[in-house]
Amino acid sequence: MTPFVGRGREIARLRAGLVAGENFVVSGVFGIGRTSLVRAVAASMADHHRFIVLDLQGTPLSVARELHEALFRGEVTVRSFRSLRYRIATRALTDRRNHVVVLDNVSRLTAPKLDFIRRLVEARRYRVVAIVEAFLGGKELLHLRSALRCGPPIRLGPLSVADSERFLEASARALGLAWRSAEVHGLAVASHGFPLGMRELVDRSLARDAAASPGSFERPYRPRRT
Repeated sequence: MTPFVGRGREIARLRAGLVAGENFVVSGVFGIGRTSLVRAVAASMADHHRFIVLDLQGTPLSVARELHEALFRGEVTVRSFRSLRYRIATRALTDRRNHVVVLDNVSRLTAPKLDFIRRLVEARRYRVVAIVEAFLGGKELLHLRSALRCGPPIRLGPLSVADSERFLEASARALGLAWRSAEVHGLAVASHGFPLGMRELVDRSLARDAAASPGSFERPYRPRRT
């Protein structure tokens, strides 16, 4: 598992806002770490907040079914979208934590999807975080913010070189990679601050080590003790 570094201001904003009952839009280009940011926040708030991550690429019915199953941990016996929406809005929740519904991969918003989001918000029992693609149009983004009743998006840019170095150093320690400081710095600059690019660099190093030492990666990996 790769570490999560940086984004202190964004993490603080999300945590404080969710505690206060706010909804959010998180925006950025592919590979910049939007979903990882939300998952890091979820891990840090797990004692009092339950995060449910849904892929909004599916149909509204499939998303509603997935949410219903996650909330109530049972087979969905109703089939209509309208009935599912009603149950999600009114059925008693057994988990006493605050519920945060994370809508991932928001790239195209249809009227039924917007209506589903609006009803989640109107139920007043869920916080909602929408993770949107950077290319989402201005009008669609405006409609989404209106449905969520939220402020401007939290827009993620590339990590700083210092944070990129921290990410790579932590990955190297966890995986036993013998990287020198100069090499870490060069890789941090080459990644341009994109977490996905840094993960790919780590994977390539692991693959090179495996090729150089056949059989050394046959057993499940266990981090070295320090």
